[in-house]
Amino acid sequence: MPLDVPPGQTVFVDSTILHYAFVNFPGATPQCVELLAPAARRELLACMTVAALNDAVHKVMCSEAKERFDQPRAGLVNWPS
Repeated sequence: MPLDVPPGQTVFVDSTILHYAFVNFPGATPQCVELLAPAARRELLACMTVAALNDAVHKVMCSEAKERFDQPRAGLVNWPS
């Protein structure tokens, strides 16, 4: 399902959009990148809160750790290194 946003609009980007844009999720990643591309070209205004940005960074870090250490995502934050 394409995320068609007309130029000049303001959109709120939640943490999942950034997470899916940076971590490969087949089906979702291309759509999220497609949504963020016009914002990068300043064709639309993308906004987010600091809390949403923090959550996105946390999600990306957990995804990277899951892949690197081959551990299940559940309980990963408390996994001993």
